[in-house]
Amino acid sequence: MRELTQMKRGRLTGSRIDPGDYDCPVLAAQLADTWLDYHHKAALKNSDGYAVAVRAFVKFAGPYLTGVGLDPADARLDDDRIDLTEVIYAWENDLLAQPPQDGGQPWQFARALLTLVHHRAERDAKVPDKLRKRAAAPASARKATSQPLDGGSPGFGEAADLGQGALRGWPGSARAWLEGASEPGLGRSPPRAEHR
Repeated sequence: MRELTQMKRGRLTGSRIDPGDYDCPVLAAQLADTWLDYHHKAALKNSDGYAVAVRAFVKFAGPYLTGVGLDPADARLDDDRIDLTEVIYAWENDLLAQPPQDGGQPWQFARALLTLVHHRAERDAKVPDKLRKRAAAPASARKATSQPLDGGSPGFGEAADLGQGALRGWPGSARAWLEGASEPGLGRSPPRAEHR
């Protein structure tokens, strides 16, 4: 059991991660230890978002790895038998396909996990290079911005006309839409925003 107790608004609160609760306990333990180390070394006042990201990732990783024929118990940050970079990408896509949970947005969870993996990679030479590079890169799930899309790019003509939040509730990911996914509902165009 990894636990962090801290004062918040005059109350003692705690966050915990029990690696034994997950199909990939070694990975869960490594990420939980990294969360605690990062909390203390970065002198964070609140690191609950990092704990939520760790729990969400390892909860996803177990069934995902089983589904692709790998043993989740073999997943670890300091070994390349399982390509955790691909698991992270799959998790980010899964986050984007779901409504926001636990009071956060997909980009926040992805960024928090990558921050922890990067922190671990800086201190552990055994972290595979591919995972190290992925952790140093930005999250695939990005914070929504008001920056216009490149209207000259193929496939973005309709998207450039969309108003803020028009894609909310649209099933699937932009990648699936651009690739012409055959899954029901994914091959259609995203809804248009109403112009006022």
